[in-house]
Amino acid sequence: MSRWILRGGLVALALAGAFVWFVTATHAEPPIRGARMMPDTRRDAQEQMPQTEQSGTGYTLKYSFSADPKDNTYVASFAPDTPTIYAWATIVEEGGADQKQFTIDTQFIAPDGSPIASDWYGSDTGTVTTFPSDAKTFADTNVARKFIKVAGTANAQLTGQWTVNFSVGGKLIASGNFTIADATDIGESDAAGGAEQALKDAGYQVLEFAETKGKSGNLFAFAVMQPASQDLYSSQTTKQIVDGLTALRQAFPDSKTLYVFLHYSDKYEIAYYTTPEAIDAYIQSKDFDAFAQELSYDVWDLETNSYLGKGAKDFISKNFGAGSYQAPPGPPLPKGSNTVSSVRVLVAPSALAADGASKAIVTVTVYDKRNQPLPNAEVNFEISGSGEGSMRPRVTATDENGQADAVFTAGKKDGAVTITATAGGVSGTGVITLGSGSQDPASDNVIAYLSAQGYKALKAGYMDSAKTTAAVVVDLGASYNINQVTGPIIYGMTALRINYPDAKTLAVLIPYQENLLFFSASATDFNDMLQALNAAKTEDEKKAAFQSFLSIVFAQSSYIDRNGKPISNFKDFYNKNFTGG
Repeated sequence: MSRWILRGGLVALALAGAFVWFVTATHAEPPIRGARMMPDTRRDAQEQMPQTEQSGTGYTLKYSFSADPKDNTYVASFAPDTPTIYAWATIVEEGGADQKQFTIDTQFIAPDGSPIASDWYGSDTGTVTTFPSDAKTFADTNVARKFIKVAGTANAQLTGQWTVNFSVGGKLIASGNFTIADATDIGESDAAGGAEQALKDAGYQVLEFAETKGKSGNLFAFAVMQPASQDLYSSQTTKQIVDGLTALRQAFPDSKTLYVFLHYSDKYEIAYYTTPEAIDAYIQSKDFDAFAQELSYDVWDLETNSYLGKGAKDFISKNFGAGSYQAPPGPPLPKGSNTVSSVRVLVAPSALAADGASKAIVTVTVYDKRNQPLPNAEVNFEISGSGEGSMRPRVTATDENGQADAVFTAGKKDGAVTITATAGGVSGTGVITLGSGSQDPASDNVIAYLSAQGYKALKAGYMDSAKTTAAVVVDLGASYNINQVTGPIIYGMTALRINYPDAKTLAVLIPYQENLLFFSASATDFNDMLQALNAAKTEDEKKAAFQSFLSIVFAQSSYIDRNGKPISNFKDFYNKNFTGG
């Protein structure tokens, strides 16, 4: 996350009113880049995807992305010179369900979280007629295609993972994703570029990645990264260390020493270093205890350009306490690994009876950046929303065709359940309606929207009886970097603005320790930001628009307890918890 985002004046503003949601304190940090236009806040009449009384019958929304309006072969990655990208949506009849008509809406979301204008292709209007799941072909009446222009437009600059939300009658049913990436991202044309990109695709913020000569003339390779966790001894930190060392070993095979620097402040970096032989042995054995004996550490002082040496141990004990490093949760980055570009989730059927027994098949396909199905990719499932149910299995792996199946079993509570499948840091979602559906579709839509971005939203809705302030609680886990709050603020407020168009104020709450960080902005300020982003012609203008908006947000932010009582303003909270040693 760019460090400019958190700079700017922070003015105290007391929190008005009480907030009585009780939440418990998992992760993701989407990019904040350029943006385009205002979200479409039109609300269609609620239209369910009903199940029939016959077991196994119902309707399934299927989607695809392509560069050709006549060919719906799924494409996971596009180059910036692609003229047009189409999002396809159809609804099929499962188990002999009756033919029906549904109204579909499709919304493109840029990597920064902002909605992008799209148009219907040809005579498509969004109204589609269902067709049997075993049909070999379908007609124009069965498909809804929306598209965005890319080549020669500002969209070509918005590289990274895009999200597309598919709604039926105003209810979010599925979220898919594709990547716009340049040729070097896809082709990984040189070893160093590929290894560094693998670290970035794994979610790390890489500041430097290079090889140089020491005073003795020996080559050494180093990577400088923002720490993935503020807990120096966590498994997340050790995984970052071994992933960084593994990437350096792949990229610079002639280096005699490998260094990973974790940039904990503008003055100090924690340095971890070892030999190529040690990392090779760890990759083969996965024995972290043995590897830890070969791993050394020191503290680099950026102001004096020197190591603390013997003082490093005291520095770490003073600033981070004593502890034992936990083993990383998984193996290091594999050699020659293909990075995930897209996760496609199809749920059949999309609606079930809330009877505690009805089942739906969840089919996940994982694609790499070369548009190929990715075998042996680990897939994790999570469920959220107002409905209830269970997933089996919760963790699986794709087969040789890049596919993995799981079974969702309905609970006995009416509502909506968002199923999020995550592989390689990329998430896709599918939504199942249970029984009569949700009593608050807007809340479920917000939760599903954020789930598609890899966020865990615990609750969404109006905070006050007058229905003027719409809010969402986003759980970032027990330990996170304060820079990570900017993503949830932008994505969360975008989701609220779309689904609660009458709200005057938008609020994002993030648990921190036993209390909550409260971020708010008026709908007018949010609209002004999107209009400024739409008018921006350079990256600096986009940054200025984000910075201006976030300065307003942070100026109004508070640290509150679980009953909504202010503890401090955000500036005091930040200075106490994230600066000063």
